[in-house]
Amino acid sequence: MSRTLLPPDISTGMGEGPPVPVEQHRDSDGEEEVSEVEADVVFDVEKLVMESDEETDDEKDSSEDEDGGTESDQEGNDYESDYITSKIGGSHGRAGVSRRDAANSSATFTRKQGPKGNRIGNRQKRRNLGYEFCPLSHRPSILRLLVKHFCLHPLLPERHGQRRDAELIHRDSVCEAYLHCKNNHLREVWAYLWTNWYTPDKWKLWARSAHPHAIPRKRTTMVVEAMWRNFKRLVLYHYNRLRVDFATYALVTQALPAYRNKLVRIFDDPRKGRAIALHGEQIPIKKAWLLLRDKKTNGKYDTKAHQWTCDCGLQKFHSYLLCKHLVQAVRRPHPDWWATLVRRHTPPFYDVRELLSPVDRLNAPEPEELGVIERGSMF
Repeated sequence: MSRTLLPPDISTGMGEGPPVPVEQHRDSDGEEEVSEVEADVVFDVEKLVMESDEETDDEKDSSEDEDGGTESDQEGNDYESDYITSKIGGSHGRAGVSRRDAANSSATFTRKQGPKGNRIGNRQKRRNLGYEFCPLSHRPSILRLLVKHFCLHPLLPERHGQRRDAELIHRDSVCEAYLHCKNNHLREVWAYLWTNWYTPDKWKLWARSAHPHAIPRKRTTMVVEAMWRNFKRLVLYHYNRLRVDFATYALVTQALPAYRNKLVRIFDDPRKGRAIALHGEQIPIKKAWLLLRDKKTNGKYDTKAHQWTCDCGLQKFHSYLLCKHLVQAVRRPHPDWWATLVRRHTPPFYDVRELLSPVDRLNAPEPEELGVIERGSMF
């Protein structure tokens, strides 16, 4: 049954006529429009319903926060009203809200955090606050694996004389890291390790075994970084983002003379009556050598002093490729021998022919020139 509205009385006060039906206006969706007064009533009712629902949700959220040990952020404007879009319809341009839009408005928006999808996402985040990418108990073991895989190299024998090439070292390292993460349920950690460390492109950036023909003398770029830091702080402290030609001129005229003078003092020691001073790696190598000489040895291993290799398995982990079995297999060095000590990239890593017995000295190979490795390439 259609609903009719009575027209207003004529201002002239003439007699009342019979009721005349008025045409109903409908919105674009075919819904009957309501007047402004009815729209306000619907708006107020929906507002009260939303506030009551949200108070219930807030109580549930607070109870969940208390149980989980977390507190949600409370803003000062908790009681701001929602905004419900109003549709302009009708042939006369009257503002109105359709009944279906007003009924669905409470299910679309919430008062505090907008759409309910965001509230659900925030609840999920609060529930996952206990997630930890790599638990603290597993971090030392993973670091030990990385150190072990970094130190492996084909030129250094494994325990009991076993040798592996570069490809086999890479495959075994990947397998060991994968099984460690799988047995400890560290899926995300394995994904990180494989993507950033163990892929073939990343492996050759940090593993020593990626260059099987030589072992580098330095493990990091710390020496180069220290030189450039001193160059910027001592020479270019008045300049910022200068031109390349000016930086080259300052490097040649102001930075290099200090290193040249230091090199001259190393080769031409003015203190003739004293022992030759040690420089660079000679100091820590001598200290580590003397410490290893006093340690006790257990077991027998294939120690080749003329090649400076030992199959005890610990030589590859030493910073200077030393081993107590190798150090104790040769004579005690003369004080002047330490100044001639140079570490090389290929076996024998040290020229120890003066420390060997006469028989072993005949079989000892001559060390390669510094920096020259196999296949004629420079390291």
